Amino acid sequence: MTDTGTATITSFVTARLDEWEAVALAVGLPGNWYIAGDISGDHEVRCDSWPGERTPGLVVREDDGGLPLALSTHIALNQPALVLRTVAAHRAIVEACGNHHLAYGASDARSMGIIRALAAIWSDHDEFREEWR
Repeated sequence: MTDTGTATITSFVTARLDEWEAVALAVGLPGNWYIAGDISGDHEVRCDSWPGERTPGLVVREDDGGLPLALSTHIALNQPALVLRTVAAHRAIVEACGNHHLAYGASDARSMGIIRALAAIWSDHDEFREEWR
């Protein structure tokens, strides 16, 4: 992207995606996560492909720390594999917008609107600029 503003916002989004990717990869549990057990009582978040094991591995258990079901469900829904797929999809969107922007120039409001929408995910980040809203 040749426009400085576009390059800046794109760099911001790319840096945030890099952060998400690094955290997801650091977890090291690429399988599908799910809630196991009695949803009204004891429950656990499990991963169906625990490295080095054939049986599902425990990620977090309700009785270990009193994790409420809503928090366990949130953890399961934000599993590393999903985060990595989300990062890949967002990167593809950024690339497509960049190619569109290069083809149509700085006046291309559509691609900038999409990049701004992605950047808004991190509107609470210190480096987010109000003009990106």
